[in-house]
Amino acid sequence: MRSVSSQPEISLDSLSCGGQLFIWSLRQWLIAVRHKQDPIPLMINPYRMVKNADAPMLIDELMAILAVSSQRQLEIRCCCRPTLSQDESLLLSCVRLLRQGNTQGAAESLEPVMLPGLSRTLCRIADLYQASLTSSGLTFENPRALTLV
Repeated sequence: MRSVSSQPEISLDSLSCGGQLFIWSLRQWLIAVRHKQDPIPLMINPYRMVKNADAPMLIDELMAILAVSSQRQLEIRCCCRPTLSQDESLLLSCVRLLRQGNTQGAAESLEPVMLPGLSRTLCRIADLYQASLTSSGLTFENPRALTLV
């Protein structure tokens, strides 16, 4: 049974382009796998637009590891949902920690949902993913959530 969080859900629109692309990719991967399709061709076009055709393969690896190593069912939402699930928020936070160079914190954040030891493997792939998007000019920061006062 999942605990109900008192934190408000994060709006997909409030994420940076890199964050939105990451969440969209997780959702597209799950849809493709449920339909017994190869997820990479379904994800490739947005990545080609940012000149990063390798990133879908990293998402495929990341999600495959997550699918076989999670200790509980994770909530990855449908593409039409305007907010992030707690699990999607956790994965995005992990990527942001990796972007900040906090590999230990990223791995520890995943330990409650993954089999022991595999969180570091997932972080290695997530770090390659975030680095590839960063090299394409996309970030995982959240500038839309900041306001000027």
